[in-house]
Amino acid sequence: MTDDDDTIPLPERQRPVTPCVADRVMGHERCEQFLHTLREHVALMMPSTTGREESPSRTQHRVGYVMPPGWMAELPDGWLDEFKAHVLERVPVALRMLGMEAFTLGGWEFQTALYHHRGFYKPHTDNSLSQYARRRLAFSWYCYDLPRLFSGGALTFTRGAVSVMPEWDRLVLFHPKDKHEVEPVECWSADPMSGRIALGGWIHADS
Repeated sequence: MTDDDDTIPLPERQRPVTPCVADRVMGHERCEQFLHTLREHVALMMPSTTGREESPSRTQHRVGYVMPPGWMAELPDGWLDEFKAHVLERVPVALRMLGMEAFTLGGWEFQTALYHHRGFYKPHTDNSLSQYARRRLAFSWYCYDLPRLFSGGALTFTRGAVSVMPEWDRLVLFHPKDKHEVEPVECWSADPMSGRIALGGWIHADS
């Protein structure tokens, strides 16, 4: 992910919409640690916002919940560092698959999101606003209570009609400019931990 990488960027219209997908990323023990810590703090979840607060239709653009960023400090020692390492391990492959130029790491941004019964997120991009311009690569990792008690919730990309199902312990990396959506979720339990839970975020470039 440095300037020495020989990745050659493609023009935006030619760049493929080919998300990088990896399964069995964190392993059972780390997944259980994540879920246990999240359950202890799940009462902190709040309705999600989209940066479209001025729009009367905002509530119809996204129906879901997010955790305040500070909750991740409660994860076991080393958990987040290990997660970052797994993401970075897959970045070179993701850049090649997406036809993206290499970049120098500038930081991380995280968001833990829950989509429960009838939750969804309509088509959008992740860096259309100026304050998000440094977002260079997006990721989403799925982890929720088992057995799975929801259906739907696919991550679908508008261009190319590519869909990725939110399988347990699955990591997806994609371009923030690629328009995508979270398909509607149907959940058969009132427990929020039974919904579609994802630890997502963005890798920032240093400039």
